[in-house]
Amino acid sequence: SQIQGRLYKVHRYFLERDSLFMRGALSTIQGLQGQPIELHGVTSREFESLLDFLYEGQVRLIQRVIPVSEWINLLGAASALKFDRAREHAITAIDNASKRPEAIELIILAEKYGITKWLRPAYVSICKRAEPLQLNEAERIGLDKVVKLTQAREEFLKETLGANGLRAVSPLPSPYPWPPSNRAQDIIERTPTPAAILEAARIIDSVFFSSDIN
Repeated sequence: SQIQGRLYKVHRYFLERDSLFMRGALSTIQGLQGQPIELHGVTSREFESLLDFLYEGQVRLIQRVIPVSEWINLLGAASALKFDRAREHAITAIDNASKRPEAIELIILAEKYGITKWLRPAYVSICKRAEPLQLNEAERIGLDKVVKLTQAREEFLKETLGANGLRAVSPLPSPYPWPPSNRAQDIIERTPTPAAILEAARIIDSVFFSSDIN
Protein backbone atom coordinates (compact mmCIF):
# COMPACT_ATOMS: atom_id res chain seq x y z
CA SER A 1 0.00 0.00 0.00
CA GLN A 2 1.09 3.58 -0.67
CA ILE A 3 -0.05 6.51 1.48
CA GLN A 4 1.25 10.08 1.27
CA GLY A 5 4.18 8.85 -0.82
CA ARG A 6 5.15 6.22 1.77
CA LEU A 7 5.09 2.51 0.94
CA TYR A 8 3.83 -0.13 3.35
CA LYS A 9 4.25 -3.88 2.95
CA VAL A 10 1.14 -5.47 4.42
CA HIS A 11 -0.19 -9.03 4.30
CA ARG A 12 -3.26 -9.07 2.08
CA TYR A 13 -4.93 -11.45 4.52
CA PHE A 14 -5.44 -8.77 7.19
CA LEU A 15 -6.75 -6.22 4.71
CA GLU A 16 -9.12 -8.56 2.92
CA ARG A 17 -10.34 -10.28 6.09
CA ASP A 18 -11.69 -7.21 7.83
CA SER A 19 -12.75 -4.81 5.05
CA LEU A 20 -15.01 -5.38 2.08
CA PHE A 21 -13.74 -2.06 0.73
CA MET A 22 -10.13 -3.24 0.78
CA ARG A 23 -11.12 -6.63 -0.63
CA GLY A 24 -12.66 -4.90 -3.62
CA ALA A 25 -9.73 -2.50 -4.03
CA LEU A 26 -7.20 -5.33 -3.92
CA SER A 27 -9.15 -7.39 -6.43
CA THR A 28 -8.49 -4.69 -9.04
CA ILE A 29 -4.75 -5.38 -8.91
CA GLN A 30 -5.04 -9.17 -8.75
CA GLY A 31 -2.08 -10.76 -10.51
CA LEU A 32 0.03 -7.60 -10.58
CA GLN A 33 2.88 -8.67 -8.34
CA GLY A 34 4.66 -5.87 -6.48
CA GLN A 35 2.14 -3.27 -7.65
CA PRO A 36 1.25 -0.95 -4.73
CA ILE A 37 -2.28 0.28 -4.23
CA GLU A 38 -2.57 3.97 -3.39
CA LEU A 39 -5.00 4.76 -0.60
CA HIS A 40 -6.63 8.16 -0.21
CA GLY A 41 -8.49 9.78 2.68
CA VAL A 42 -6.13 8.45 5.33
CA THR A 43 -2.82 9.73 6.69
CA SER A 44 0.33 7.71 7.25
CA ARG A 45 -0.02 8.01 11.02
CA GLU A 46 -3.64 6.84 10.90
CA PHE A 47 -2.73 3.86 8.71
CA GLU A 48 0.10 2.89 11.06
CA SER A 49 -2.36 2.86 13.97
CA LEU A 50 -4.59 0.57 11.92
CA LEU A 51 -1.68 -1.75 11.15
CA ASP A 52 -0.76 -1.88 14.84
CA PHE A 53 -4.32 -2.91 15.63
CA LEU A 54 -4.50 -5.52 12.86
CA TYR A 55 -1.17 -7.14 13.71
CA GLU A 56 -1.18 -6.86 17.49
CA GLY A 57 -4.84 -6.45 18.39
CA GLN A 58 -5.85 -7.18 21.96
CA VAL A 59 -2.28 -7.98 23.04
CA ARG A 60 -1.37 -4.27 22.95
CA LEU A 61 -4.21 -3.40 25.32
CA ILE A 62 -2.75 -5.64 28.02
CA GLN A 63 0.85 -4.53 27.57
CA ARG A 64 0.46 -0.76 27.80
CA VAL A 65 -1.97 2.12 28.06
CA ILE A 66 -2.87 3.44 24.62
CA PRO A 67 -3.14 7.27 24.39
CA VAL A 68 -6.48 8.54 23.16
CA SER A 69 -4.74 10.24 20.21
CA GLU A 70 -3.83 6.81 18.87
CA TRP A 71 -7.43 5.63 19.14
CA ILE A 72 -8.46 8.73 17.19
CA ASN A 73 -5.92 7.83 14.50
CA LEU A 74 -7.33 4.30 14.40
CA LEU A 75 -10.84 5.72 14.13
CA GLY A 76 -9.78 7.85 11.15
CA ALA A 77 -8.20 4.97 9.24
CA ALA A 78 -10.89 2.45 10.10
CA SER A 79 -13.65 4.84 9.03
CA ALA A 80 -11.96 5.77 5.75
CA LEU A 81 -11.09 2.18 4.78
CA LYS A 82 -14.25 0.52 6.16
CA PHE A 83 -12.69 -1.64 8.86
CA ASP A 84 -15.86 -1.97 10.93
CA ARG A 85 -14.40 -4.05 13.77
CA ALA A 86 -11.46 -1.67 14.26
CA ARG A 87 -13.81 1.34 14.07
CA GLU A 88 -16.10 -0.01 16.79
CA HIS A 89 -13.10 -0.87 18.93
CA ALA A 90 -11.73 2.68 18.57
CA ILE A 91 -15.11 4.23 19.47
CA THR A 92 -15.39 2.06 22.58
CA ALA A 93 -11.81 2.84 23.61
CA ILE A 94 -12.41 6.60 23.25
CA ASP A 95 -15.66 6.27 25.25
CA ASN A 96 -13.78 4.51 28.06
CA ALA A 97 -10.60 6.60 27.98
CA SER A 98 -9.59 8.15 31.30
CA LYS A 99 -8.96 11.43 29.50
CA ARG A 100 -11.54 11.81 26.75
CA PRO A 101 -11.31 14.52 24.09
CA GLU A 102 -12.74 17.92 24.98
CA ALA A 103 -16.35 18.63 23.99
CA ILE A 104 -15.37 20.69 20.93
CA GLU A 105 -13.10 17.90 19.70
CA LEU A 106 -15.86 15.33 20.23
CA ILE A 107 -18.27 17.42 18.14
CA ILE A 108 -15.76 17.61 15.30
CA LEU A 109 -14.97 13.88 15.47
CA ALA A 110 -18.66 12.98 15.72
CA GLU A 111 -19.52 14.90 12.57
CA LYS A 112 -16.45 13.81 10.65
CA TYR A 113 -16.93 10.12 11.34
CA GLY A 114 -20.71 9.91 11.77
CA ILE A 115 -20.80 9.13 15.51
CA THR A 116 -24.02 10.87 16.46
CA LYS A 117 -24.10 9.55 20.04
CA TRP A 118 -21.21 11.88 20.94
CA LEU A 119 -23.04 15.06 19.92
CA ARG A 120 -25.66 15.42 22.66
CA PRO A 121 -23.30 14.97 25.66
CA ALA A 122 -20.79 17.34 24.06
CA TYR A 123 -23.46 20.02 23.55
CA VAL A 124 -24.67 19.58 27.14
CA SER A 125 -21.10 19.92 28.43
CA ILE A 126 -20.63 23.22 26.61
CA CYS A 127 -24.06 24.48 27.66
CA LYS A 128 -23.34 24.09 31.39
CA ARG A 129 -19.61 24.78 31.53
CA ALA A 130 -18.29 27.90 33.23
CA GLU A 131 -15.83 28.93 30.51
CA PRO A 132 -17.17 30.80 27.46
CA LEU A 133 -16.47 29.53 23.97
CA GLN A 134 -13.17 30.78 22.65
CA LEU A 135 -12.89 32.27 19.18
CA ASN A 136 -10.86 29.33 17.86
CA GLU A 137 -13.50 26.91 19.18
CA ALA A 138 -16.29 28.88 17.51
CA GLU A 139 -14.40 28.85 14.20
CA ARG A 140 -13.96 25.07 14.38
CA ILE A 141 -17.63 24.19 14.91
CA GLY A 142 -19.19 26.81 12.63
CA LEU A 143 -21.67 29.65 12.99
CA ASP A 144 -24.81 27.50 13.05
CA LYS A 145 -23.71 25.59 16.16
CA VAL A 146 -22.36 28.73 17.83
CA VAL A 147 -25.77 30.40 17.47
CA LYS A 148 -27.59 27.34 18.84
CA LEU A 149 -25.16 26.94 21.73
CA THR A 150 -25.56 30.63 22.55
CA GLN A 151 -29.33 30.18 22.64
CA ALA A 152 -29.05 27.01 24.75
CA ARG A 153 -26.62 28.51 27.25
CA GLU A 154 -28.59 31.69 27.73
CA GLU A 155 -31.80 29.70 28.26
CA PHE A 156 -29.97 27.42 30.72
CA LEU A 157 -28.68 30.36 32.74
CA LYS A 158 -32.06 32.07 32.66
CA GLU A 159 -33.71 28.94 34.05
CA THR A 160 -30.94 28.48 36.60
CA LEU A 161 -31.04 32.10 37.79
CA GLY A 162 -34.82 32.28 37.81
CA ALA A 163 -37.16 34.72 36.15
CA ASN A 164 -35.85 37.82 37.91
CA GLY A 165 -34.46 39.68 34.94
CA LEU A 166 -30.77 38.89 35.39
CA ARG A 167 -28.84 38.93 32.16
CA ALA A 168 -27.64 35.49 31.06
CA VAL A 169 -24.01 34.97 30.14
CA SER A 170 -23.32 34.25 26.48
CA PRO A 171 -20.96 31.35 25.66
CA LEU A 172 -18.94 33.82 23.60
CA PRO A 173 -16.90 36.68 25.12
CA SER A 174 -19.32 39.53 25.79
CA PRO A 175 -19.12 42.54 23.42
CA TYR A 176 -20.43 44.74 26.23
CA PRO A 177 -18.12 46.74 28.56
CA TRP A 178 -19.76 45.49 31.78
CA PRO A 179 -18.99 42.09 33.33
CA PRO A 180 -21.69 39.47 33.96
CA SER A 181 -23.51 39.72 37.26
CA ASN A 182 -21.74 38.22 40.25
CA ARG A 183 -24.64 35.86 40.84
CA ALA A 184 -24.57 34.55 37.27
CA GLN A 185 -20.81 34.11 37.37
CA ASP A 186 -21.05 32.32 40.73
CA ILE A 187 -23.66 29.89 39.41
CA ILE A 188 -21.83 28.88 36.26
CA GLU A 189 -18.62 28.31 38.20
CA ARG A 190 -20.23 25.88 40.65
CA THR A 191 -20.22 22.13 40.08
CA PRO A 192 -23.56 21.55 38.30
CA THR A 193 -26.15 19.69 40.36
CA PRO A 194 -27.94 16.65 38.85
CA ALA A 195 -31.02 18.86 38.38
CA ALA A 196 -28.95 21.46 36.51
CA ILE A 197 -27.46 18.77 34.29
CA LEU A 198 -30.93 17.45 33.48
CA GLU A 199 -32.07 21.00 32.71
CA ALA A 200 -29.09 21.53 30.38
CA ALA A 201 -29.90 18.25 28.62
CA ARG A 202 -33.55 19.26 28.21
CA ILE A 203 -32.58 22.60 26.69
CA ILE A 204 -30.06 21.00 24.33
CA ASP A 205 -32.73 18.55 23.17
CA SER A 206 -35.08 21.45 22.54
CA VAL A 207 -32.55 23.56 20.63
CA PHE A 208 -30.68 20.87 18.66
CA PHE A 209 -32.96 17.83 18.45
CA SER A 210 -36.54 19.07 18.65
CA SER A 211 -37.29 17.83 15.11
CA ASP A 212 -36.02 14.37 16.09
CA ILE A 213 -38.10 14.25 19.27
CA ASN A 214 -41.41 15.44 17.77
